[in-house]
This record gives sequence, C-alpha cells and structure tokens, in this order.
Amino acid sequence: MNIDLKNWLIQILVIEDDDSTKELIVEALSKSFPLANVHGFKNFVQESFEEIIKENKYDIITIDGYLGDWTEHPIFYKNGKNLIPFIKENSPKTIIIAMSSGDDLNKEMMEVGASMTIKKTDFLKNGFIKKLFNSDLTLREVD
Repeated sequence: MNIDLKNWLIQILVIEDDDSTKELIVEALSKSFPLANVHGFKNFVQESFEEIIKENKYDIITIDGYLGDWTEHPIFYKNGKNLIPFIKENSPKTIIIAMSSGDDLNKEMMEVGASMTIKKTDFLKNGFIKKLFNSDLTLREVD
C-alpha cells in the first residue's frame, strides 16, 4: 500500500544526537510533510524522555542507532535500540524508523521492534521519503 502523508497532520519525533544531522532530518521531513509537526531532540534525561513519549502521540519516530551523547541516561545509554521497547509499550501504534549508518545496528533495532530501517546515507539521498511512501506501514487512527 502506498501512503500519501503529504497532506496529513502528523506528529514526528526525530531522536538524533548529532546537531547537523538532526537539523537535516527535521528540515527534510518538514519539507516533505508540510502539515506535520516535526520535533527534533538531541538528548534527554530519563524523566523527560519517558514523559514526552507518554504524553504525546507521535505517528512517526526516527531513532539514531548510536546516541553517543546520551552518556547520563541510565536506561537508554548510547544505543537507540534501547529506546524502542519503551516506545512500543507506551505508544504501540507509532511507526518507529531506525536510522543508523550500519546494517548490523539497524538489524538489531528491527529485532527489538522498529517498523523499518534506513541508512543515514540513504536518507541524505532522499531514500527515506521514497521508502516511506512505498511501505506497507499504516498510521494510527485519530482518536
């Protein structure tokens, strides 16, 4: 099924520890989905991450595989795959997109519940948008 999200009001969360990459992702998603609310976060403390996931209904969350700056987070320490089970438990209808530079880490993220993966290099070539539009993923129904 092809998904046309361009005219949908969707909530997107970008979790990325590199500022320049985060800004590129947020900018590309904002241009591709003009009605979307796209939020980029570099780092969280445990309480704020848990609060954000529990209190907001994100349709899509992109997660960097290696979160090198998350050195003070006791549970999610440095690895994006550690975030996925918490997101799945608290927001099971959210599409989780693992975004890493390596196939191994993307594979690990799929094994713990990511909806799809994409290499960062592919995203920078606009592969992300094409892959999302040609996916079989569906968004949650509006409450």
